[in-house]
Amino acid sequence: MMRGFLSLPTELICHILLLLTPRDLTHCATTCKKIWDASQNSVYIQYKLELFAQGCTETATLDSISVSRKMRSLEKLASSWGSDFDAKIVFEEVVGPMRHGRFPKNQSVKCGLWWMWAQKNLFIRDCDGNIELSRSWRVDSLSSQHQILWSLIFEPLQDLVVAVLVPPYMSVVVTDAGQEHDVFLLEFRSALSLLPHPDSLCTSLQCKHTFSESGAYFVSLLNEPAICGDRAVVLYHVHSIQTRYLSVQVIDWRKGHAKSRSSCHLVDEQTIVVIEEQGHLSLYALQGPGGLPQHRVTYLLPNVAFHRDTPSFVIHATTSFYGTTTRPDLIPCYMPSLESQIMVLEIFSYPCTIILVIDMAIFSQQAIHAETPVEIPCHRIGVFGSKMAYALPQDRTPEPGERLEGFSDDQGHFYVHIWDFNKRVITRAKNASDCSSSHPLVHKPGPLDKTCFIGRVISNHPYTATVCRTPFMAHGFERLFLEQDRLVLSWTCKTVCDTARNSTHIQYKLELYAQGLNDTATLDSIDVYRKMHLLEKLASLWRSDFHAKTVSEAVDGPYGGRLQSAKWWMWNWNLFIRHCGSVTNVERSWPWLTQSFSQQQLLLMRLSIAVDPLQDLVCSVFAIHQLTVTDVKQEYQVFVVEFRLALSQLPYPDSTCTSLNCKHTFDEPGEYVVHVRRTEICGDRVVVVYQVDSESSDAQDLFIQVIDWRKGHAKHYPLCFPFEPDRAIFRLLDEQTMVGVGGDGQLTLYTLRELDGSPQHRVTYLLPNLAFHRHLPSYMIHATPSFYGTTTRPDLLPRYVPSLQSRIVVLEVLSHSWPVILVIDTAIFSEHAIHSEVLLEIPWSDWGPQYTRCFPHYLYRCNQISVFGSKMAYALPRDCTPEPGESLTGFWIDQVHFYVHIWDFNKRLIARVENTYDRGSSPSLPLIRTPGRIAHSCFVEDITSDQPYTATVCRTPFTARRFERLFLQQDRLILSWVGALDYILD
Repeated sequence: MMRGFLSLPTELICHILLLLTPRDLTHCATTCKKIWDASQNSVYIQYKLELFAQGCTETATLDSISVSRKMRSLEKLASSWGSDFDAKIVFEEVVGPMRHGRFPKNQSVKCGLWWMWAQKNLFIRDCDGNIELSRSWRVDSLSSQHQILWSLIFEPLQDLVVAVLVPPYMSVVVTDAGQEHDVFLLEFRSALSLLPHPDSLCTSLQCKHTFSESGAYFVSLLNEPAICGDRAVVLYHVHSIQTRYLSVQVIDWRKGHAKSRSSCHLVDEQTIVVIEEQGHLSLYALQGPGGLPQHRVTYLLPNVAFHRDTPSFVIHATTSFYGTTTRPDLIPCYMPSLESQIMVLEIFSYPCTIILVIDMAIFSQQAIHAETPVEIPCHRIGVFGSKMAYALPQDRTPEPGERLEGFSDDQGHFYVHIWDFNKRVITRAKNASDCSSSHPLVHKPGPLDKTCFIGRVISNHPYTATVCRTPFMAHGFERLFLEQDRLVLSWTCKTVCDTARNSTHIQYKLELYAQGLNDTATLDSIDVYRKMHLLEKLASLWRSDFHAKTVSEAVDGPYGGRLQSAKWWMWNWNLFIRHCGSVTNVERSWPWLTQSFSQQQLLLMRLSIAVDPLQDLVCSVFAIHQLTVTDVKQEYQVFVVEFRLALSQLPYPDSTCTSLNCKHTFDEPGEYVVHVRRTEICGDRVVVVYQVDSESSDAQDLFIQVIDWRKGHAKHYPLCFPFEPDRAIFRLLDEQTMVGVGGDGQLTLYTLRELDGSPQHRVTYLLPNLAFHRHLPSYMIHATPSFYGTTTRPDLLPRYVPSLQSRIVVLEVLSHSWPVILVIDTAIFSEHAIHSEVLLEIPWSDWGPQYTRCFPHYLYRCNQISVFGSKMAYALPRDCTPEPGESLTGFWIDQVHFYVHIWDFNKRLIARVENTYDRGSSPSLPLIRTPGRIAHSCFVEDITSDQPYTATVCRTPFTARRFERLFLQQDRLILSWVGALDYILD
C-alpha cells in the first residue's frame, strides 16, 4: 500500500497530505524521505504547518492573496518577537491636555485602533496614524439630569460604541417581589459619527432586573461592558442588607433584547470566566438565543494565605473575533486560534503578588458542554499559551524563580519583555540547529519560594522570552497593549506635557488639530516656526472682542456678490472681480458678453454665473426659459454652459469646448418652464440643479446636470426630492456630497457617484415638527465647500482650509412667526452615512440634540449670516453677546448701526477655552455660551440646545442703512452696501 502511494506524482501526494490535520501531517512527513521532500517543497503544506506552529487562524482578508505572499506575511509575523529587538516608533500623538494627573483606566487597543474615554470625550486613534480612522467626540451629551454616563466601550469591527447610563442614585426600593425594575440604560452608537447605530433596532435599551424579595437594594456595575459579536454582557452586583449576589445582563444589541441572569471576563461569544473571592476560577457558557449562563466547571486555585485583606484579581485575555463585521477592512490577516491562547491572572495579595499564565486549553469544548458542573483541583492548571507583554525595570530576562521587581515613577526607564507560551513555538526554539540564530531563549518559571499561596508552587512548563532593548520613560507610564505585531504604550504626566510643549513640531500639529484645519501646499516651503506663528495669529483673530481694521474700500456698482479664495465677485450684466487684499493685478470689470446668443435671445433667457478663483474659471449658464415639446423621444436643449477665464474673458484653455449644450428628455409633450436653481463649481465638476414645470399638468420636477467642464461631458439625472420642488434649497458641500432641505422640514443628504456624478439619496434627517400658520417656511443654507480639483492659481490657495471634521452647516428656517437658525455639525454627514446602501430616515430626537444648536432669528434680513469652517458671522444691532435663550432682534434700514458677532462651534476650541490652565494664561478668551431654551419658535415643541459655543463681537459699528451682505473667510471679514462703499476688514 505504501509503495503504491509513493508511486503517485508529487503534486498528488501533496494534495493528499493537505487533507490531513497539521499534527498528522507532521507525523506522516517523518516516515520516509519522499514524503518529507514533498512536504518541504510544497508552499501550501509549509503555509499550513507555519499557521499551525504559530497558533494562528487566517481571516477572510487573506482570501485574495497568493499562498507565497501569505507565507511571507507569516514569516514576518514569526520574526516580530523572535529575538531581542529594538522599537521602531510608527506613530505618536498627544491626544489632549490632562486636567488630572492620570489617564482613566478605560482605554484599550483592538484591530489597530486605540481608544480612550476621558474628560467627557471619546478619543479614537489609528495606531498607524491614519487620520481618516481617528475621531474625537464629545460624549457628555449622552448624559441628562435623569441618567449619568457611567461607562463606554468601543468595538471597532462593528463600528460600535456602547454607552452605559445609570440613574444618579443606584438604589431600588422593591415593594412587589417578582416585579421588574430599571437598573441601567444602554445606547448603541456608530463610532464614525456617534449617531444611532444603523444595524440596531433601537437607539437605546432599558435593562431591567427582577428581584426575588421585597426590600431596599443597591446596584453597582462591575467594570465596563464586554462586546463579542452580536452580544454585549454587563456584570453587576445587587446588594441588600441580607444578601449580595452577582448578576449578568446578556444583550443582543442588534435585535434590542436584554435578559438578566443571576449567577468576569468574556472569553468569546459563548464563554464567561468569573474569579470569585475564595480563589475559584468558574467557567460559564451562554446557551441559547437568550444567553442563559450555565455553570460548567470550577477550577480551584491553591489555598490563599490571607494576611490583612482578601486578595484582588485582574484578568487579561484576548477575546475571539465573532459576529457580523461592519468594518472588514480592520480585521487582521491572522488571529490567535482558540487552542493557542492564554489567560493571565494577576493575584494582588499582601505581601506577595503573583501572576498565573493559564492555557486556554482547559476551557475545552468538552468542559463547555459538560452537563454536570465539575470541580477540578489546582494541579490540573498548566502554564502554557501564547504571548504576554510585561513591563520590567531590567533589560534582561529573569532567571528561573527570580523575584520580579516592579518600577516606580522616580525610576528613569523600563523595558518591555515578550513572553510566548505557545508550545509549538517553544518546540521550534528548542530544536533550532543553528545556535547563532535569532530564536528566543527558552526559560522556565522555576520554584517560587514566597507566594500568596499556602505551600510551595513549582512551574516547570517552558516559555520563550525576548526583550525590547529600547528603553521607555517610566515617569507617568500608564498602559501597554500587545496586538499581533504591534506594541502600543501610553503615558500621562507633567513630563510628557512639558516635552510636548517644548516641541514646536508637536505644538504645530496640536494647534492645527485644535483649530480644525488642514494645511495646504502653500506651506510646504515654510519652516515650522513660521507655520506656528501663522497659526497663532489666526487663532487670536476672533478669540476676544475686537475692532475692525479696514484694509480696502471701493465703489463697484450694482449690488450682489460672493466671496471665494480672497476674491470678491459680483455680476449684474457686468462681472466685477476684486482682490480683498487690494492686489490690483487680479481685479477685473467685464461687460458680460457671449457669442452663443444674440441680445434679443438673451432677453428671453435666465443667466446664472459661478466663479472659481482657484481655477480662474467663470461658468455661465444660459437657461432657455420656455420650451415647447412635441416629441418625447427627442432631447431638447434646456441651457448652454460657457467656460471662460476669469481674468481675460477668453475661452478656458483646459476645457475641450468653449460652450456645452445641456439637453433634457421630457416624458410628455407640452409647454414647459425651466428654472435654474443653483450652479456650483467643485473641482472638475459643475453641478446645475434645475426645476422643470409643466404648464399643462402643474407638475414640478427637480433635476441635476453633472458637467465635467474639462472633458466637455454633461448628463442629467432626476433628483428624488420628497417635497415641493419650488421650496427646495440645495448646497454642495464637496465634490461628492450635497444637502437639500424642503418645505416640510427634512434635511436630505445626497452623494454624487465618482464616475458619472449620478445622485444617490442616502439619509434624511427629520427636523422638529413645524407649527404651520399662513405659509410654509422657506430655508437658506450656509456652508463652506471643500477645496478640491486641480488648482490653476496656487497663489490664491489659502495656507489653511477647514478640515471635514470641524465644519458646520447653518440652516435658516424663515417662518413668518418666530424664525430660527439651526447650526448643524457636519459630523452627521459621516463616511458611514455617505456610503450607506440603505436609505436611512433619522428622527430629530436621535440627531438634533447632539449635533445642532438652535437660536431665535429675525426675519427681516436673509443676508446677515456667513459661514467659514466652524465659524459663523452674524450681523446684530448691538455689541453685547446674547444671553442663552434670548430673542435676537434684527435691525431695520432706518437704524444707525449694527455689529458683527463671530460664533465658533469647534468642539476642540471650546474644550481649550474650558481648561482652567489655558484660561489663566489667556485672559482674553471668548465667552462660552449655550443657546439654551427657546421659548418661541416655528416648531411645535420647545427646543433646548445645551451644546456650547464661543462668542466674540466686533466693537466697530457699521452703517445699517442699505447694508447688503457680509462674508467671513479665514482671517477676513467683508461687508458690502448698496450704492455705498464695500469694506474689507482684515
